[in-house]
Amino acid sequence: MSIDDLFHYSLTAYLLSEIIKSTNFLRCNQIKKRDTEQILLASILLKHIQQMICNAQTISITKTNQMDDIIFDNDDDRDEITKRFASAIFPTCALMNHSCVPNIRCIFDQGYLRVYTAKPIRQGEEILNCYGPQKSLMPSIEQRQNVLLEQYFFKCQCEGCVEIIKPHVEPIANGEN
Repeated sequence: MSIDDLFHYSLTAYLLSEIIKSTNFLRCNQIKKRDTEQILLASILLKHIQQMICNAQTISITKTNQMDDIIFDNDDDRDEITKRFASAIFPTCALMNHSCVPNIRCIFDQGYLRVYTAKPIRQGEEILNCYGPQKSLMPSIEQRQNVLLEQYFFKCQCEGCVEIIKPHVEPIANGEN
């Protein structure tokens, strides 16, 4: 995380604590104690903001041009626009490891996160979610690696990022020269 990002997240946490303080949520009459409570509140908010960066699931909405209804992650091939709507923490989903070639797909349906298989999963096989850059949408390994390293602090070693290059071996002829 860059210093600029940390500054912006810290500022956001402080401003949120100021808003909360203005609601009289911190019910202390002593200014020094109230300031201490606000600093504690701001630090807790900052911690949760940082957790959201690595563990939140984006909730997107899809609005089609054919009707005015909002459809959550619709799979139809109609003319549609998808926008990020919100983020939320789903503890079970946050436990899934990443793959640029995931074997599941998360769908938001009527306020629930539903997890579906994207391809057959064998018994004992790890369930893998995509944290953002999918190989099908971002073919460059270098770009995906940079995005994951910058936001999630790891170098991806999934099947989509580890290219197995088979060495070209010339057959050796049996016989003497």
